[in-house]
Amino acid sequence: MENHGATIGKKQSPLYQVWAQIKQRCLNEDHPKFKNYGGRGIDMDPRWQESFATFQPEIPPKPLEGRHSLGRIDNNKGYWPDNVRWETAFQQMRNTRANHMILHEGKMKPIAQVGEETGIPRKLLQKRLVNSKLDVETAVTRPIQRGHYYITWKGEEL
Repeated sequence: MENHGATIGKKQSPLYQVWAQIKQRCLNEDHPKFKNYGGRGIDMDPRWQESFATFQPEIPPKPLEGRHSLGRIDNNKGYWPDNVRWETAFQQMRNTRANHMILHEGKMKPIAQVGEETGIPRKLLQKRLVNSKLDVETAVTRPIQRGHYYITWKGEEL
């Protein structure tokens, strides 16, 4: 087990700090965020747990433009070489359990993303899917009409 990481001057490198925080969230039951990571089965490649020197070369280079943090591609899987990438805060927010995911065009996507792609405001799309219980195709293709309500009566949509 390594006790220290690569240093810049006398400070730990930013990537070492990322590695150390991942370990804490996934493995330390006393960490405040453990319940959302290790506590729900989010793990870390055992090789990475044991060695920052193994972790470091397997992480893609951090983009130079903008602010990025290391995120998981599939939010329900752990920190493994094929499931990590550098993400913007916007991408991180789209990849949380709080998002309502729907199947659209063959892919699972957050409602907000489908709304952006189709031009349907997120709240309206959510209302159509949750309250009106419309299927996704109908919800995204129905025109937006202010002040008009659709009802189904005797099998006919009015």
